[in-house]
Amino acid sequence: MGISVEGQKCPVCGAYLFDNDDLVFCPECGAPHHRDCYEAIGHCAYKDKHGTSEGYMPPVKAEPKVEAEGPNQQQITKRCRFCGEELSLNEEVCHRCGRPQSAQQFGANVFVDPMGGVLPNEDIDGVVAEDLRRYVAVNTPRYLPRFKAMNQGKKRSWNWAAFLIPNVWFFYRKMYLPGVLFSLLLITVTLFLLPLSAVVSTFPQEALSSTVRLAQYLAQNIEKIGALPLILAALSGVLELVVRIVAGLTGDKLYKKSAVQNIKKIKESDTEDVPVELALARKGGVNPLMGIVGLLAVDFVLEWIAAFYTLL
Repeated sequence: MGISVEGQKCPVCGAYLFDNDDLVFCPECGAPHHRDCYEAIGHCAYKDKHGTSEGYMPPVKAEPKVEAEGPNQQQITKRCRFCGEELSLNEEVCHRCGRPQSAQQFGANVFVDPMGGVLPNEDIDGVVAEDLRRYVAVNTPRYLPRFKAMNQGKKRSWNWAAFLIPNVWFFYRKMYLPGVLFSLLLITVTLFLLPLSAVVSTFPQEALSSTVRLAQYLAQNIEKIGALPLILAALSGVLELVVRIVAGLTGDKLYKKSAVQNIKKIKESDTEDVPVELALARKGGVNPLMGIVGLLAVDFVLEWIAAFYTLL
């Protein structure tokens, strides 16, 4: 084999690779895998990260060892930029936290610490951070530091994705029960718009040609429309904002709780036929398809209810 993999780990199972192992290299990014691990997931472990800063980073060639001049020559040392461990100058990977020490640029990819500054062996609610990294899989530099902060007593954490698209984000992160709950809440608060929507549907086409004309027509016909549809519409807007704020404030907390519970279940279950690392990758990660389902489901239900309402 012309390429040495000494010191590298399989991105699926996390075990160290050796040159005499049965290996497979990704044809796109060159990441090495155990053949069994590659075939188990059916593609490169970095498939969703190709072309991003979280993609595979080839190891940096070690530089010659530098020594100080003088009769009592001593090796010059440095500190790990993540955990502070004392390292020899030619160490490219920290022997304590296992993180590369050179922020080398490969094309458009710049090294990003996948742990977000959290040590792999740090305990977070009874599970190690490295297992959380494998479970979260995507955008780990954001989530792991927040999980650590919450574990140390920080109560608040804001999640913009959960605020803007809660019915998508929860399903995308495989939290299906909260996803269903917040979807139902969004559907419920939107129902308050139906009386006003029914009135607006009777407006002439000219009034519906733009938002400005619609607002003007509403202002000119307040007495005809009645106060109740307008009050319900305003209430709908306020309640929807409240639902989104709650999702934004609780999203990270719910995700941390779900991740920790699932990791503990995997660790406690008898999975001798499947490596724990692979089980974490399968149970965790993201599900883009379910995110799309969450988006379309809310729109479909609202359209169906609106259509039924107009028939009443």
